[in-house]
Amino acid sequence: MALCVKAQTTVTLNLPNACLITGVDDGQTFEVSVFPNPGSNQFQLSIKGNDPIGKAMIKLFTAQGAMVFSEQIYSENKTVIKTINTETLSSGLYVVSVQGKKFSHTKRIVLNK
Repeated sequence: MALCVKAQTTVTLNLPNACLITGVDDGQTFEVSVFPNPGSNQFQLSIKGNDPIGKAMIKLFTAQGAMVFSEQIYSENKTVIKTINTETLSSGLYVVSVQGKKFSHTKRIVLNK
């Protein structure tokens, strides 16, 4: 449900006790994609938004939860493509976590060596 509110308007919501608010849509959209997937020695991480990306933390975890890569990035652009080298990693399932001030995404990737 969308709600359009003009400046200086008071909105009162009467919610039942069992209602759970899971988030607020502020109109900002960020999309994270990983390719190729499955991959082998490197993959591309793409972050696209309708606002500048800003500061973001990229982390790569094994299926067992061990962090094997971490890097903070910063961009004033609306799109960032980051190459992540995986030559030293074994085949298997990995989880990529990307967290910014305005977004948080998690993707699974498969490495086939």
